[in-house]
Formats: sequence, structure tokens, C-alpha cells
Amino acid sequence: MPHDQLPTQAHAFLRQRHNELGIPGLARRWREVRAQIRANGTWRPTYDELAYAARVAWRNSGRCIGRLRWPSLIVRDRRHITTLHDVGRELAAHLDEATNGGRIRSVITVLAPATNAGPPPVRIISPQLARYAAWPSREGVLGDPANLALTRLATDLGWSGPTRRGPFDLLPWIAATADGVLHLLPTDPMHILEVPIQHPNHPWITDLGLRWPAVPVISNMTLTFGGLWFPAPFSGTFMASEIATRNLADEHRYHQLPAIITGLRLDDRDRLRTDKALLTLHEAVLYSFEAAGVSITDHHRESRAFARFAQHEEAADRVVVGDWSWLNSYPMTPQDPSWSRYYHPGQPTPALLRDPYCLALTAGHPKPGHEPSPRQRADVPPGRCRHTQPRKGGHVSTRTPVKAHRRLTRLAAAAVTLAAVTAGLVGVSGGPAQAAGCRAAPYSAKFGAADYFMQYDGVEVISYPKYPSYYRTTSQCRDIQVRNTGDGVDFGPFYACVNFYGRSGCNYWTYVPVGQWRNLATNVKDGTKFYVWVRIDMGKYYGFRAVGDW
Repeated sequence: MPHDQLPTQAHAFLRQRHNELGIPGLARRWREVRAQIRANGTWRPTYDELAYAARVAWRNSGRCIGRLRWPSLIVRDRRHITTLHDVGRELAAHLDEATNGGRIRSVITVLAPATNAGPPPVRIISPQLARYAAWPSREGVLGDPANLALTRLATDLGWSGPTRRGPFDLLPWIAATADGVLHLLPTDPMHILEVPIQHPNHPWITDLGLRWPAVPVISNMTLTFGGLWFPAPFSGTFMASEIATRNLADEHRYHQLPAIITGLRLDDRDRLRTDKALLTLHEAVLYSFEAAGVSITDHHRESRAFARFAQHEEAADRVVVGDWSWLNSYPMTPQDPSWSRYYHPGQPTPALLRDPYCLALTAGHPKPGHEPSPRQRADVPPGRCRHTQPRKGGHVSTRTPVKAHRRLTRLAAAAVTLAAVTAGLVGVSGGPAQAAGCRAAPYSAKFGAADYFMQYDGVEVISYPKYPSYYRTTSQCRDIQVRNTGDGVDFGPFYACVNFYGRSGCNYWTYVPVGQWRNLATNVKDGTKFYVWVRIDMGKYYGFRAVGDW
């Protein structure tokens, strides 16, 4: 955030907290915070302020249906932690506290913040603390295909995986230090409780060898409030439908529906065979967690709880923020109380947001047919409802070996955008085209993104071209430059930067207005390999369109 906005944002947060809680002393506290900002360029919230911000940020999370429990969030203040070793230890402690012997608790761990001088000392690149590897082969992918990019990132950093690879190999944790270097963190599977999937009436489901982690820890989350942002891994409780209908059933995930249909001996002429298989998988997940003594919830219970949450918010004269398509995804029905009402699509602060930098390194490009279920964007009410084993000696740095580092950064720059993005990518040229002059057609490249279904609301980072291609400068232009070819209505302005081949980050973000050219890098040597990263706000526009010349 620009430094001149920090006092405004800090004061707005303090005023919000004091007004909502009805506590005195706002003027005195503001004088203290203002003095800190003048002296240090930032300010340090008290624990009570931090805890309030974290809980309200959960309350403001429009895609979460479990917000009735927001006051009970356990807030672990670890802002003093600045080393990789200590962060790894705190992640393990977070898992232990959240797991709680199976009685799952909602927990957030707040790490050292970013400053006006640079990024935080350590940020977590791994999207979750319990993710399964994806091992590609000629027969397909063994494991979770959603984690192909993350698995490649881990192996490029030196992780070899188990000697005998399987479909449920836990990935190591990946973190980045303030200098942009990526590291593997030692991961002890003893801290990750897993639940084997079984069914009381269908013992053959046990033979499928399915299992799933007990606790969903979203580790690339950031807590934003008062002009500050903190890396803040957050965890709640699984809803059975998330595991059964998405993680285990989706065709681009574990794709277990054919096996369930076969096991149930359902006739191909049965038009509801998929629904019956999904219900059986649901039953198996619920039964397995309950049999293991691990907390889990279901969509009917959470819909009723969310209705009570909405009533509490409106009674407190607060707007109910919500992304309808996420709150009512399959198998929610019109009979569930969360279905038949509207929600405000905005994002108030404090907020819990995914770190765009981490998403850019791990999510991978969407592929045709890998979008969320059509049910997630169907029947939306009228209106704009959007919304293991690291090397000995601890972490492994990308600085060694050099070859692995180069491979890593090539992958990291290309593997970007949200894993669940439904945006369709405009075609990207594989290499520069020859032209008579700079900023003249034919251009070196054309690229863009669009989300016509308005499924996603927020900032996204996308890299061009797709892995394993890259751009290369020519003698045609001295600089790397792009032109925004959007119409300013559906396709708006964006920020762009250059990620040079062999580096883990981009040079600097440049604002590109509609209809104008902007230089992203100047005096670049001919033959230089690079990627273009684009940052767009899908909450305001369908997407962007651009051409590049270099």
C-alpha cells in the first residue's frame, strides 16, 4: 500500500474496532499509532487488535459458509517469528492445535508482516499444509492432478519423494524468504492426521485405498487490515461435500466416480447413477470421519448455521457478505435456507485473502474441462452475485544447484493463476514475430484473460506464455513493452511486469491504462528470455486484452 494511505487505513480500522466493541480511548490510541507511523513508517497492533482483525476477517470471508463460529477463532500471534526453521516449527504447532486429537478447532497463525521496505521475512508458498503429490506418467497422473505444478516445484527444489510412489504422498512445505528465494521446509507427517475412507455397507470402498487429511490448513493466506498485511495460515473444519464431490470425485482430481459406479453395479441406463455414486461417496466420507473421531460437517447443517449467521449480522446492522455460487455449490438444494436469498458481493476489511505471489508460483494454468462444476454457477439469483523428506540439514535453497534453480524459475513463472479460475485464456504466440518496427503490427505477442461467468471476484496474477514456452527479445525493439487493447468497459486496465528467465520474481509492476503502451523493461539485451506477468482485478472487469512488442 502507498505510504500516504497507511494513516488513513490505520485510523479507519481503529475507529471500526472501537465503535463495534464500544470501548473508549480511540483518540489516545490513534495518537500512539500515528507516532509509530511517523517514526517507523508502519505501526504495530496490540494482540487484542490483531485478534479482533483476524476474527472479523473470517466474518468477512464471502466464500466461507462456516462463519457462525467466527468469534471462537484461536489467534496465534507469531509476529516475532522471522526464520525458516521457526516458521516450520510453528506450522507444525498450528496443525497440532487445530487437530486437537480429532476435535477440530479453527485456528489462525499470524506471522511477521510485510513492511514499506519489502515483503515479509517468510511467506508460505504451499497452498495447504496437507497436499498430495502428482506423479505424471504415460498412463496418466498418479496422485492429485491439481498439484502437478506444486509437485514440480518441490522436486526442482530437491525433493525426491518416497522411494515407492503412491496416490497419497504428502508434499513438503515450500516457503519464500524476503529476497525471493524459495526453500523446502522439513515436514513431519506425524503432525498431519489422515482419515482412511470406508463405508459401513460397502466394504469394497476400503479396497480403493482412499484417505484425506483431517484439517484443511490454507497456508498461503494473508490477513489484511489497517494498511498492514501478514502471512497468516488459517484452518477450519472440512465439509463432507468438499472432499466427496470435489477432491475425490472431480474428473481432474482423484476421479473416483467410475470406481464407485462400478462397485455399486449401477446400470449405464440409470440416468441418476452419478448422483447415487456421489451420495455413496458422501456417506463414506461422513462415516469415516465420525468413525475416526474427527470433526466434520455437512452441507445441510452448515446451510442452517449460515442462516443463523446472516440473522446475527443483520441484527447487528451489518451487511451480509457472501459469494452465492460458493455458499450454495453442489449438493446444496433450494430447500437449504442459504439458497433463496441475496448476499453482498463486496470484500470489506479486515480481510483474509490468498497471496497473489504464492498463487502465481503454485496454481498452474487452467485446462479445458477443468472448470468448477456448472452447478456452482447455475441457478444464481438475479443480480451480480460473484463471487518427505528434505535434504539433511533443514531447508533446501534454490541457490543450489544452479540448474535446478533455472528449471524452477522457468516453471514458477509459467505456473500461474488460481487453480479454480474459470477464465478463458486468449491465445498466446509461442515466440516473437518479425515486424517492420517497434509498436507496429504484427506484434510479438497477443494475450489476455476473460471470466465471462463473473465467477471470481478479486485480484489474479497470470503469466504468459504457458509453460514450457517463453518469450525472447529481438533486435526489433530495445524495450519490452505492452499495449492495453481493452475497451475500458468489459476489459479494463491492469498491472504488468517482466519475470526474466532464471529469476524467481518480476522486476516491478507497471500500470497499463486502456489504449496505451507502457514499457515494462528498458534496454534489454537481444535474445533475453522472459515471461510477462499480469495482475488484474476480476471484481471490476471481465478481464483484459493486450499485445506486446520486444
